[in-house]
Amino acid sequence: DTKVVANKKVMIGGAETGILPTITSKAIAIGGETSFDIILVNPNNRMVVYSITPEESTGLTITIDEPIVTVPADSSKVVKVRVKATNSASEGTHLVTVNVNSESGLVKQVNFSVNVEGKGAKSNSVLVLTVILAVIFVVLLIVLIVLLAKKPAEAEETNETSYY
Repeated sequence: DTKVVANKKVMIGGAETGILPTITSKAIAIGGETSFDIILVNPNNRMVVYSITPEESTGLTITIDEPIVTVPADSSKVVKVRVKATNSASEGTHLVTVNVNSESGLVKQVNFSVNVEGKGAKSNSVLVLTVILAVIFVVLLIVLIVLLAKKPAEAEETNETSYY
């Protein structure tokens, strides 16, 4: 019986770096916030420093959790991009562009799609339904109090009967 084990490193050529967005489209309400993830992959045998900068987008506030990221050799890191729709944001689909740069210049532009929805008919309908139920409760409470306060008067007996 023999056992032979062979270990070999495999190098994939042409892969300098990898920038992978996980989800590229989300929906948020006006005043709401969401986040996107960017995976930075470094297949090189040396450390790479990335700087991540968002481009301006009307009505949206874009922040990067780690604007400067160091990725060690043969590893990866996840960076969160937070997008908040301000009150001045218009409804509809907005494009969020994030530039990922390394020491060699622009590596990749990552685009995300954010669908901004109004404050929502759902939240307004819940508020209206709550007010209607509160009014019905108050009316029923008043009717109950009136009915309890109004005790039926006992009828006086005019006929006296003797049981002797």
